[in-house]
Amino acid sequence: MERQEGPYAGKPIRLVSFDVDGTIAIGHGWRAIASFRGEEEAFDRAQDLFVGGEATEDEHLRRLLNFARGLPLSDLEGILDRTHHLPHLVPTIAALHARGTKVALLTHNPLYVCRWYARHYGFDLFAGVQQSVRDGTIQGVRNVHVDKREGLRLLLQATGSSPSEVVHLGDGLADARVFPYVASGIALNSRIPEVRARADLTVDTRDARKLLPLLRYGVRAHPRPLPSGDPPPRVGSFRCERLGS
Repeated sequence: MERQEGPYAGKPIRLVSFDVDGTIAIGHGWRAIASFRGEEEAFDRAQDLFVGGEATEDEHLRRLLNFARGLPLSDLEGILDRTHHLPHLVPTIAALHARGTKVALLTHNPLYVCRWYARHYGFDLFAGVQQSVRDGTIQGVRNVHVDKREGLRLLLQATGSSPSEVVHLGDGLADARVFPYVASGIALNSRIPEVRARADLTVDTRDARKLLPLLRYGVRAHPRPLPSGDPPPRVGSFRCERLGS
């Protein structure tokens, strides 16, 4: 494997993690879920509160997850089937696998959404938020405690990867908080100036295959150490899974 010219100073990449909404899902998947329930105005209000700084990330996510409360899982998966996604994702993941690179989801989406993406696109594993599904029906959540850095920690533990061997791609502020802790943080199709400014690389594309040259070596040889802290509450926090586990 030859080192490419450019800003690449780090090690070969062994793990690539993707955000979902706004990154590999074009647009916000939870707006489609809210629309299915006839709650578009409630979704827009939740977005306004979050963007305006009147709701914390945890409060915002709790509101989003509860748009799915009472929804049959089969209906939710039907919505995902109709969602537009980044073109050529399957061959891109296959090409990464051919290099020996694991491909993961690191997302605030619940695990049942992650499982759908893993089945359809070939992701190896995922760190997502816990939300119960009982007798085929999605349950509501009361407590949410999320920090994508905790999800990153779980992915590292599951794969035995070093942060200096990881690239994360995302479009939101939660992704920007992960960028300093991995070899490369890529703002993919982000509309948020702060996210683009904090990324190591910015990419705007509707062809996932164009990402492949950026996912070979890291930009940062020595990522910042992940902060230590108390484990988050079990319900509504991150969990790491492989499909079928």
